[in-house]
Amino acid sequence: LVICQKSKIEDWLEHFKMHYSGILALDLTDKAELQMFLIEVSKKSRTVIGVINYELAFRRPELKKLEHFTLMLDESSLIQNENAKRSKFIMNLKPDNVVLLSGTPTGGKYEKLWGQMKLLGWKISKEMFYNQYVQYHYDDSNGFPLMIIDGYKNEERLKKKMREHGCHFLKTEEVFDLPEQIHQTIRVDTTKEYRKFR
Repeated sequence: LVICQKSKIEDWLEHFKMHYSGILALDLTDKAELQMFLIEVSKKSRTVIGVINYELAFRRPELKKLEHFTLMLDESSLIQNENAKRSKFIMNLKPDNVVLLSGTPTGGKYEKLWGQMKLLGWKISKEMFYNQYVQYHYDDSNGFPLMIIDGYKNEERLKKKMREHGCHFLKTEEVFDLPEQIHQTIRVDTTKEYRKFR
């Protein structure tokens, strides 16, 4: 089962048809192909791959019945909010194997890794994850506690644990390093209107 962005469904179907012979690749956004997928999976007579988008996956409760399958998430960073319906649905699936693909798994924010790591089989509570790897405090100034992330700790241990749970940090030849940023301050005189407003 491949779950991806809607714009990538055709790309994945084309990829499987072009590079893998003897498999059946189905677009699960089509209800008829979804039914064919479920029938083929239950028969276990051949390899069948279903491709669906994140927004539609959790609206297909039939997928919860899948057993002994591999789950692949393209842009797995889309499940970093574990309270979203799509994330809850995906977290409750019971795949034998999980493949997560993402160019930006966290966008530089380690606190957003917890859901993806849980899906990979790391049995660590969210509270323990935050206590071990995230520096934070709560700000009560708006009448309710708001978590403010101050930084991260034990980063090498976190990367080691990620590797233990199957994370591979790869860089392809298409990736290039961006040049160092140079910040320039450009001073602009304030206008009479702005001074009056201020």
